[in-house]
Amino acid sequence: MSQLDASASAVNEFEDLLPRRSRRSLLTRFRRHRLAFLGLAILAIFGFLAIFAPLVSVHEPNFTNLDILRESPSLSHPLGTDAAGRDVWARMLMAGRVSLSVGLVAAAISMVIGTVLGIVSGYVGGWVDNLIQRFTEIVMMFPTL
Repeated sequence: MSQLDASASAVNEFEDLLPRRSRRSLLTRFRRHRLAFLGLAILAIFGFLAIFAPLVSVHEPNFTNLDILRESPSLSHPLGTDAAGRDVWARMLMAGRVSLSVGLVAAAISMVIGTVLGIVSGYVGGWVDNLIQRFTEIVMMFPTL
């Protein structure tokens, strides 16, 4: 066996160790993963309900009706009422709106701060880059602590 054949054989063995790329697109693979698709569907439903909460909810979330204190779930009140006679379903939908808006604002602020720090770090470089990177590492350690 020649040296050329040996090197070609070694390359073929090395290629077998590499992960093979799927010919299917990411969307096709995602669609076939039933649990991932189910999770996305549930997340989309929750997002839809949170965004369109005033249209989906029949009752006012802060309206107090003392005649229906701690009512069990019914067709009129799908999750019942609380100790103040407020509809739990309507309150949950409005709370979802608040949570979604807080999450989006927090993500936007993080993106702006990260972009500014990255631009400054990349443009200036040197000790400023080192200082920004150490500060970033310290901030990223807080959830661990």
